[in-house]
Order: sequence, then structure tokens, then C-alpha cells
Amino acid sequence: MTANWGMPAPAKRLEALASLTDGDRQFLSSLKGRTVRAGSMIAADEAKPPPASLIVSGWCARVSRDKDDQHQILSVLLPGDAFGLEAAPWAGERLSVLALTTCVLVDAAPLQQIIRLRSHAHSQLVEACQRLSWLEQNHVLNQIVRLAGRGGYQRVAHFIVELYVRMLDVNLVRNNAFPMPLSQQTVAAVLGLSKVHLNRVTRQLQREGLVEFPRGAVRVPEFARVAEIAGFENLAATRRG
Repeated sequence: MTANWGMPAPAKRLEALASLTDGDRQFLSSLKGRTVRAGSMIAADEAKPPPASLIVSGWCARVSRDKDDQHQILSVLLPGDAFGLEAAPWAGERLSVLALTTCVLVDAAPLQQIIRLRSHAHSQLVEACQRLSWLEQNHVLNQIVRLAGRGGYQRVAHFIVELYVRMLDVNLVRNNAFPMPLSQQTVAAVLGLSKVHLNRVTRQLQREGLVEFPRGAVRVPEFARVAEIAGFENLAATRRG
């Protein structure tokens, strides 16, 4: 079943990247959505990009798959993110997408068409989508840096800070906390750590009063300190304006 979801998270994400017009907002709100179950492989054929989609709610991931159909998470996609738009050229657009949780996705094929035509009437929306693609590429680079250039403590801190900033952009941070629907096993897999190592690091962060882990959420009362520890570079300069 499809429905008009109003797309609060995607609209907020895109608004942070360019000054959308009323026509852009009306266009976005007209797109239709669907619910996808956790564990669903949204794009199974890496010979072509996944169907153009905006994420209203839930978490997805770009994954690579081997011949035994095992997958490795390369980047996490959050509410407000997109895939399959082909707004800017990059190899990752053809990676498979896995629903890590139950998700509401919007069919963004009409938006993809506007991007391809470089619609003058929606030039700000096209620009926002191009910047969104650029940001995703930076998130993938962040993942590479985490895995190749940081120890477990910094790796976890860097991931938490990045998620905090991205969730803040779509107003999903409350009282310095954001939802964390992923299991410890999944987070450990994303960060290339064992569950034992991840637990050791999260306990240390809690002991130091830097991060708290209430059920189903992550709270960062000392954001500036955690960002400094992580060596996190905020991408605010690449956003709107």
C-alpha cells in the first residue's frame, strides 16, 4: 500500500542543503511512500542502481556482497538520506541497499527525473540533492578513516558523533540523545570490532561521563569533548549557503 508521507525528515535534510521553494516542498510532499521490513534487500542487482528512494524513517545501509551472499556494511543511511537518485556521479550509487530496520521509503523516481532534466523550476531542489550525494560520499570516507586510521575508542566516538550530527540535521535529537535502533552486533560489524571490544569501549565512555546508552538511544552530554576525542570534522561548511 502506498501513501503520501509528507516526508518530514527528507524535507528537513534537503532544506539544510539549499533554500527550497514552496514548489519544491509541494513536490516532495506529493511523493508516495511504502513500508519495507527489516532485513529486506532493497536492491539485489549491483549491475544497476537501487530504485530512487528517500528515507522517511528507519535505518538502511549500503552493503557489498560476496559470492556466498554475505554482506559487509559500508555506510549507514539514516532518516532524511537518499539512494538511487544519481544526483552526482560516484561508484557507490550502485551498491546494494539493505534495510537494517523497518523503514518507510518514498518512491523518488519523479525526483530523479527532475535531477536528470536539471529542471529550472526546481533548481534549488536539484542542488540540494547534489549536495546530499556529496555528503553521503563523505560519510563513506569517514567510514574508511574510522576503520583504517583509528583505534577502537576513537572509532566508536567518531561514529557516535557523526550519527549525532546527522540526526540533529533532521530534528531527531532530543535532550542530547538520538534513537539507536541497531543491535550491538550490527554496530560492532559496522565498526569492524568484536562485541567484546565494543562493550569495553562503550563502558569506558560511560565511566568517563561522555556518552550514555539508555535503552534504544544514545545520549551525548559531552558532545564537544567526544568530538575532540574522535577528531571529527563537521561538514557544516558544505551545507546550505
